[in-house]
Amino acid sequence: MLDARIYRAALLPVVLAIVVAAFSLENRPHPIGTTLAPDAFVGADARKQLDAWVARFPDRRPGSAGDEALAAAIAGQLRAMSKTFQVRTVHFEGETIDGERDLTTVLATQAGAPAPQLVVVAHRDAAGRGAAAELSGTAAMLEIAHAVADGRLRRTITFASVSGGSGGAAGAADLARRLDVPVDAVLVLGDLAGTRVRRPFVIGWSNSGGSAPLRLQRTVEGALHTELGADPGDPSARAQLSQLAFPATVTEQGELARSGLPAVALSVAGERGPAAGEPVSTPRLQAFGRGALRALFALDNGPDIAGGPQSSVVTARKVLPGWAFRLVAFALLLPLWLVAIDGWARARRRR
Repeated sequence: MLDARIYRAALLPVVLAIVVAAFSLENRPHPIGTTLAPDAFVGADARKQLDAWVARFPDRRPGSAGDEALAAAIAGQLRAMSKTFQVRTVHFEGETIDGERDLTTVLATQAGAPAPQLVVVAHRDAAGRGAAAELSGTAAMLEIAHAVADGRLRRTITFASVSGGSGGAAGAADLARRLDVPVDAVLVLGDLAGTRVRRPFVIGWSNSGGSAPLRLQRTVEGALHTELGADPGDPSARAQLSQLAFPATVTEQGELARSGLPAVALSVAGERGPAAGEPVSTPRLQAFGRGALRALFALDNGPDIAGGPQSSVVTARKVLPGWAFRLVAFALLLPLWLVAIDGWARARRRR
Protein backbone atom coordinates (compact mmCIF):
# COMPACT_ATOMS: atom_id res chain seq x y z
CA MET A 1 0.00 0.00 0.00
CA LEU A 2 1.31 3.45 -0.86
CA ASP A 3 2.34 5.61 2.08
CA ALA A 4 0.32 8.85 2.03
CA ARG A 5 2.74 10.55 4.44
CA ILE A 6 5.37 10.70 1.70
CA TYR A 7 3.04 12.68 -0.56
CA ARG A 8 1.85 15.01 2.18
CA ALA A 9 5.47 15.84 2.90
CA ALA A 10 6.04 16.43 -0.83
CA LEU A 11 3.39 19.17 -0.72
CA LEU A 12 5.55 21.29 1.58
CA PRO A 13 7.87 22.38 -1.28
CA VAL A 14 4.73 23.38 -3.22
CA VAL A 15 3.64 25.71 -0.41
CA LEU A 16 7.17 27.11 -0.15
CA ALA A 17 7.33 27.67 -3.93
CA ILE A 18 3.99 29.50 -3.92
CA VAL A 19 5.16 31.75 -1.07
CA VAL A 20 8.40 32.54 -2.93
CA ALA A 21 6.42 33.28 -6.11
CA ALA A 22 4.06 35.58 -4.22
CA PHE A 23 6.97 37.63 -2.91
CA SER A 24 8.54 37.76 -6.38
CA LEU A 25 5.56 39.60 -7.92
CA GLU A 26 6.56 42.96 -9.36
CA ASN A 27 4.72 46.02 -10.61
CA ARG A 28 4.56 46.48 -14.37
CA PRO A 29 7.10 49.02 -15.66
CA HIS A 30 5.76 52.43 -16.54
CA PRO A 31 5.46 53.23 -20.25
CA ILE A 32 7.67 55.93 -21.73
CA GLY A 33 5.57 58.96 -22.57
CA THR A 34 6.04 61.98 -24.79
CA THR A 35 4.53 65.42 -25.16
CA LEU A 36 5.28 65.54 -28.89
CA ALA A 37 2.14 65.22 -30.99
CA PRO A 38 2.44 63.03 -34.12
CA ASP A 39 0.72 65.62 -36.31
CA ALA A 40 3.23 65.07 -39.12
CA PHE A 41 1.60 61.73 -39.95
CA VAL A 42 -1.12 62.27 -42.58
CA GLY A 43 -3.33 59.24 -43.00
CA ALA A 44 -4.85 60.51 -46.25
CA ASP A 45 -1.42 60.68 -47.87
CA ALA A 46 -0.56 57.17 -46.66
CA ARG A 47 -3.89 55.89 -48.04
CA LYS A 48 -3.24 57.55 -51.41
CA GLN A 49 0.16 55.87 -51.58
CA LEU A 50 -1.36 52.53 -50.55
CA ASP A 51 -4.03 52.68 -53.29
CA ALA A 52 -1.41 53.55 -55.91
CA TRP A 53 0.78 50.60 -54.92
CA VAL A 54 -2.10 48.12 -54.88
CA ALA A 55 -3.18 49.23 -58.36
CA ARG A 56 0.35 49.12 -59.75
CA PHE A 57 1.62 45.98 -57.97
CA PRO A 58 -1.41 43.73 -57.32
CA ASP A 59 0.63 40.49 -57.43
CA ARG A 60 3.34 40.57 -54.76
CA ARG A 61 4.19 36.94 -54.06
CA PRO A 62 7.59 36.87 -52.31
CA GLY A 63 10.40 37.13 -54.86
CA SER A 64 7.99 37.74 -57.76
CA ALA A 65 8.40 40.47 -60.36
CA GLY A 66 5.78 42.58 -58.58
CA ASP A 67 7.55 42.22 -55.24
CA GLU A 68 10.89 43.23 -56.76
CA ALA A 69 9.38 46.16 -58.67
CA LEU A 70 7.74 47.48 -55.50
CA ALA A 71 11.07 47.18 -53.66
CA ALA A 72 12.70 49.34 -56.35
CA ALA A 73 9.88 51.89 -56.11
CA ILE A 74 10.22 52.10 -52.30
CA ALA A 75 13.98 52.56 -52.57
CA GLY A 76 13.49 55.36 -55.10
CA GLN A 77 10.98 57.17 -52.91
CA LEU A 78 13.23 56.95 -49.86
CA ARG A 79 16.18 58.36 -51.82
CA ALA A 80 14.07 61.24 -53.12
CA MET A 81 12.55 61.91 -49.71
CA SER A 82 15.64 63.26 -47.95
CA LYS A 83 19.39 63.49 -48.38
CA THR A 84 19.76 62.39 -44.76
CA PHE A 85 18.68 58.85 -45.67
CA GLN A 86 21.41 56.41 -46.64
CA VAL A 87 19.49 53.95 -48.83
CA ARG A 88 20.76 50.55 -49.91
CA THR A 89 19.28 47.30 -51.18
CA VAL A 90 20.51 43.84 -50.24
CA HIS A 91 19.72 40.51 -51.91
CA PHE A 92 19.62 37.04 -50.38
CA GLU A 93 17.97 33.65 -50.72
CA GLY A 94 15.22 32.77 -48.28
CA GLU A 95 12.51 30.18 -47.67
CA THR A 96 9.03 31.50 -48.54
CA ILE A 97 5.51 30.22 -49.17
CA ASP A 98 6.71 29.44 -52.71
CA GLY A 99 9.90 27.68 -51.63
CA GLU A 100 13.43 29.06 -51.93
CA ARG A 101 13.38 32.49 -53.59
CA ASP A 102 15.72 35.42 -54.25
CA LEU A 103 14.49 38.24 -52.01
CA THR A 104 15.31 41.92 -51.64
CA THR A 105 15.47 44.11 -48.53
CA VAL A 106 15.45 47.90 -48.78
CA LEU A 107 17.24 49.71 -45.92
CA ALA A 108 17.18 53.45 -45.25
CA THR A 109 19.24 54.74 -42.31
CA GLN A 110 19.25 58.25 -40.89
CA ALA A 111 22.25 58.78 -38.63
CA GLY A 112 21.77 60.35 -35.22
CA ALA A 113 23.36 60.50 -31.80
CA PRO A 114 25.72 57.68 -30.74
CA ALA A 115 23.01 55.76 -28.90
CA PRO A 116 21.14 52.49 -29.56
CA GLN A 117 19.13 52.92 -32.74
CA LEU A 118 15.44 52.54 -33.53
CA VAL A 119 14.25 50.27 -36.34
CA VAL A 120 10.92 50.25 -38.20
CA VAL A 121 10.10 47.17 -40.31
CA ALA A 122 7.25 46.34 -42.70
CA HIS A 123 6.88 43.55 -45.23
CA ARG A 124 5.52 44.34 -48.70
CA ASP A 125 4.78 40.84 -50.07
CA ALA A 126 1.42 39.08 -49.91
CA ALA A 127 0.08 35.62 -50.63
CA GLY A 128 -3.16 36.92 -52.19
CA ARG A 129 -3.72 39.37 -54.99
CA GLY A 130 -4.22 42.98 -53.94
CA ALA A 131 -4.02 42.51 -50.15
CA ALA A 132 -4.27 46.23 -49.37
CA ALA A 133 -4.55 45.75 -45.60
CA GLU A 134 -1.34 43.71 -45.55
CA LEU A 135 0.48 46.48 -47.44
CA SER A 136 -0.84 49.24 -45.17
CA GLY A 137 2.11 48.81 -42.79
CA THR A 138 4.53 49.66 -45.61
CA ALA A 139 2.49 52.74 -46.57
CA ALA A 140 2.52 53.88 -42.95
CA MET A 141 6.27 53.28 -42.73
CA LEU A 142 6.92 55.56 -45.72
CA GLU A 143 4.71 58.26 -44.19
CA ILE A 144 6.57 57.95 -40.87
CA ALA A 145 9.89 58.19 -42.73
CA HIS A 146 8.65 61.40 -44.35
CA ALA A 147 7.63 62.74 -40.92
CA VAL A 148 11.03 62.15 -39.29
CA ALA A 149 13.24 62.99 -42.30
CA ASP A 150 15.94 65.67 -42.08
CA GLY A 151 17.07 64.74 -38.58
CA ARG A 152 13.87 65.19 -36.57
CA LEU A 153 14.86 62.33 -34.25
CA ARG A 154 17.75 62.30 -31.80
CA ARG A 155 18.61 58.63 -32.31
CA THR A 156 19.71 56.82 -35.44
CA ILE A 157 16.71 55.25 -37.15
CA THR A 158 16.56 52.54 -39.81
CA PHE A 159 13.56 51.79 -42.03
CA ALA A 160 13.45 48.30 -43.56
CA SER A 161 11.13 47.05 -46.30
CA VAL A 162 11.39 43.25 -46.28
CA SER A 163 9.86 40.33 -48.15
CA GLY A 164 8.79 36.88 -47.00
CA GLY A 165 6.44 38.14 -44.30
CA SER A 166 3.48 36.33 -45.88
CA GLY A 167 4.98 33.10 -44.56
CA GLY A 168 8.30 32.10 -43.02
CA ALA A 169 9.54 35.62 -42.10
CA ALA A 170 12.69 35.15 -44.21
CA GLY A 171 13.18 38.90 -44.62
CA ALA A 172 12.97 39.57 -40.89
CA ALA A 173 15.38 36.73 -40.11
CA ASP A 174 17.92 38.06 -42.62
CA LEU A 175 17.44 41.63 -41.34
CA ALA A 176 18.30 40.55 -37.79
CA ARG A 177 21.73 39.47 -39.04
CA ARG A 178 22.34 42.70 -40.95
CA LEU A 179 21.31 45.35 -38.43
CA ASP A 180 24.07 47.42 -36.88
CA VAL A 181 24.01 46.94 -33.14
CA PRO A 182 23.15 48.15 -30.61
CA VAL A 183 19.39 48.37 -31.23
CA ASP A 184 17.11 49.96 -28.65
CA ALA A 185 13.77 48.88 -30.14
CA VAL A 186 12.29 47.36 -33.29
CA LEU A 187 8.73 48.25 -34.34
CA VAL A 188 7.21 45.87 -36.91
CA LEU A 189 4.22 47.39 -38.74
CA GLY A 190 1.60 44.91 -39.91
CA ASP A 191 -2.01 45.59 -40.86
CA LEU A 192 -2.70 49.18 -39.75
CA ALA A 193 -5.83 49.85 -41.82
CA GLY A 194 -7.99 46.70 -41.89
CA THR A 195 -11.60 46.83 -40.73
CA ARG A 196 -11.54 43.58 -38.76
CA VAL A 197 -10.23 44.05 -35.23
CA ARG A 198 -8.44 41.39 -33.17
CA ARG A 199 -6.79 42.27 -29.88
CA PRO A 200 -4.12 42.54 -28.63
CA PHE A 201 -2.80 45.06 -31.14
CA VAL A 202 0.77 44.84 -29.78
CA ILE A 203 2.48 41.44 -30.10
CA GLY A 204 5.81 40.77 -28.43
CA TRP A 205 6.25 36.98 -28.65
CA SER A 206 9.62 35.48 -29.54
CA ASN A 207 10.26 32.27 -31.47
CA SER A 208 12.93 31.32 -28.95
CA GLY A 209 10.86 31.84 -25.80
CA GLY A 210 9.79 34.86 -23.78
CA SER A 211 8.56 38.17 -25.13
CA ALA A 212 9.72 41.71 -25.75
CA PRO A 213 10.68 43.86 -22.72
CA LEU A 214 7.51 44.91 -20.93
CA ARG A 215 8.53 48.56 -20.97
CA LEU A 216 8.70 48.50 -24.77
CA GLN A 217 5.31 46.79 -25.02
CA ARG A 218 3.71 49.21 -22.60
CA THR A 219 5.20 52.22 -24.39
CA VAL A 220 3.67 51.17 -27.71
CA GLU A 221 0.38 50.26 -26.01
CA GLY A 222 0.29 53.64 -24.27
CA ALA A 223 0.89 55.49 -27.55
CA LEU A 224 -1.91 53.50 -29.21
CA HIS A 225 -4.27 54.13 -26.31
CA THR A 226 -3.69 57.87 -26.62
CA GLU A 227 -4.44 57.91 -30.36
CA LEU A 228 -7.27 55.37 -30.39
CA GLY A 229 -8.95 56.31 -27.14
CA ALA A 230 -9.42 52.57 -26.58
CA ASP A 231 -7.64 49.71 -24.84
CA PRO A 232 -5.18 47.96 -27.22
CA GLY A 233 -5.67 44.74 -25.25
CA ASP A 234 -3.36 42.37 -23.36
CA PRO A 235 -2.57 38.71 -24.02
CA SER A 236 -4.52 36.34 -21.79
CA ALA A 237 -2.80 34.35 -19.05
CA ARG A 238 -3.54 31.17 -21.02
CA ALA A 239 -1.84 32.60 -24.11
CA GLN A 240 1.19 33.61 -22.05
CA LEU A 241 1.51 30.16 -20.49
CA SER A 242 1.13 28.51 -23.89
CA GLN A 243 3.86 30.73 -25.28
CA LEU A 244 6.19 29.82 -22.42
CA ALA A 245 5.60 26.14 -23.08
CA PHE A 246 5.64 26.28 -26.91
CA PRO A 247 7.46 29.45 -28.09
CA ALA A 248 6.27 30.21 -31.62
CA THR A 249 4.59 33.06 -33.46
CA VAL A 250 3.62 33.82 -37.06
CA THR A 251 4.45 37.51 -36.84
CA GLU A 252 7.85 38.81 -37.87
CA GLN A 253 8.97 40.20 -34.54
CA GLY A 254 9.39 36.56 -33.46
CA GLU A 255 12.41 36.08 -35.73
CA LEU A 256 13.93 39.41 -34.71
CA ALA A 257 13.46 38.56 -31.03
CA ARG A 258 15.04 35.15 -31.64
CA SER A 259 18.26 37.08 -32.37
CA GLY A 260 18.01 38.88 -29.05
CA LEU A 261 16.48 42.12 -30.36
CA PRO A 262 13.75 43.95 -28.40
CA ALA A 263 10.98 43.79 -31.01
CA VAL A 264 7.19 44.19 -31.06
CA ALA A 265 4.65 43.97 -33.87
CA LEU A 266 1.76 46.39 -34.27
CA SER A 267 -1.37 45.17 -36.08
CA VAL A 268 -5.08 45.91 -35.96
CA ALA A 269 -5.68 42.27 -36.97
CA GLY A 270 -3.61 40.88 -34.10
CA GLU A 271 -1.25 37.96 -34.56
CA ARG A 272 -3.29 36.24 -37.29
CA GLY A 273 -3.08 39.09 -39.79
CA PRO A 274 -5.68 40.25 -42.34
CA ALA A 275 -7.40 38.34 -45.13
CA ALA A 276 -6.37 39.09 -48.72
CA GLY A 277 -9.62 40.89 -49.49
CA GLU A 278 -9.81 42.81 -46.21
CA PRO A 279 -11.20 46.35 -46.78
CA VAL A 280 -9.11 49.24 -45.49
CA SER A 281 -10.09 52.32 -43.51
CA THR A 282 -8.37 55.71 -43.80
CA PRO A 283 -9.35 56.84 -40.26
CA ARG A 284 -7.93 53.60 -38.84
CA LEU A 285 -4.71 54.05 -40.83
CA GLN A 286 -4.52 57.61 -39.46
CA ALA A 287 -4.98 56.50 -35.84
CA PHE A 288 -2.60 53.54 -35.94
CA GLY A 289 0.00 55.45 -37.96
CA ARG A 290 -0.07 58.29 -35.44
CA GLY A 291 0.22 55.73 -32.63
CA ALA A 292 3.34 54.24 -34.22
CA LEU A 293 4.90 57.68 -34.69
CA ARG A 294 4.04 58.69 -31.11
CA ALA A 295 5.73 55.52 -29.85
CA LEU A 296 8.88 56.40 -31.84
CA PHE A 297 8.90 59.91 -30.37
CA ALA A 298 8.65 58.42 -26.86
CA LEU A 299 11.42 55.89 -27.48
CA ASP A 300 13.62 58.53 -29.08
CA ASN A 301 13.46 60.86 -26.08
CA GLY A 302 13.27 58.24 -23.34
CA PRO A 303 15.85 56.06 -21.60
CA ASP A 304 17.24 52.98 -23.33
CA ILE A 305 14.98 49.95 -23.23
CA ALA A 306 18.00 47.70 -22.60
CA GLY A 307 17.61 43.98 -23.00
CA GLY A 308 16.10 41.42 -25.32
CA PRO A 309 13.21 39.00 -24.77
CA GLN A 310 12.15 38.33 -21.19
CA SER A 311 10.28 35.39 -19.64
CA SER A 312 7.42 36.52 -17.43
CA VAL A 313 3.67 36.23 -16.93
CA VAL A 314 1.54 39.35 -16.47
CA THR A 315 -1.69 38.93 -14.54
CA ALA A 316 -3.81 41.25 -12.40
CA ARG A 317 -1.45 44.11 -13.32
CA LYS A 318 1.46 42.28 -11.69
CA VAL A 319 4.48 40.60 -13.24
CA LEU A 320 5.49 37.08 -12.25
CA PRO A 321 9.09 36.37 -13.35
CA GLY A 322 9.58 33.30 -15.47
CA TRP A 323 11.90 31.66 -12.93
CA ALA A 324 9.18 31.90 -10.26
CA PHE A 325 6.62 30.27 -12.54
CA ARG A 326 9.04 27.44 -13.36
CA LEU A 327 9.74 26.96 -9.63
CA VAL A 328 6.02 26.49 -8.88
CA ALA A 329 5.61 24.13 -11.85
CA PHE A 330 8.56 22.01 -10.69
CA ALA A 331 7.19 21.89 -7.14
CA LEU A 332 3.78 20.74 -8.39
CA LEU A 333 5.39 17.92 -10.36
CA LEU A 334 7.41 16.71 -7.37
CA PRO A 335 4.54 14.75 -5.70
CA LEU A 336 3.78 13.01 -9.01
CA TRP A 337 7.39 11.95 -9.38
CA LEU A 338 7.42 10.61 -5.81
CA VAL A 339 4.23 8.61 -6.49
CA ALA A 340 5.80 7.06 -9.59
CA ILE A 341 9.13 6.26 -7.91
CA ASP A 342 7.53 4.89 -4.73
CA GLY A 343 5.03 2.77 -6.69
CA TRP A 344 7.78 1.38 -8.92
CA ALA A 345 9.99 0.55 -5.89
CA ARG A 346 7.13 -1.22 -4.03
CA ALA A 347 6.15 -3.20 -7.12
CA ARG A 348 9.76 -4.26 -7.63
CA ARG A 349 10.14 -5.40 -4.01
CA ARG A 350 6.97 -7.48 -4.30
CA ARG A 351 8.01 -8.79 -7.73
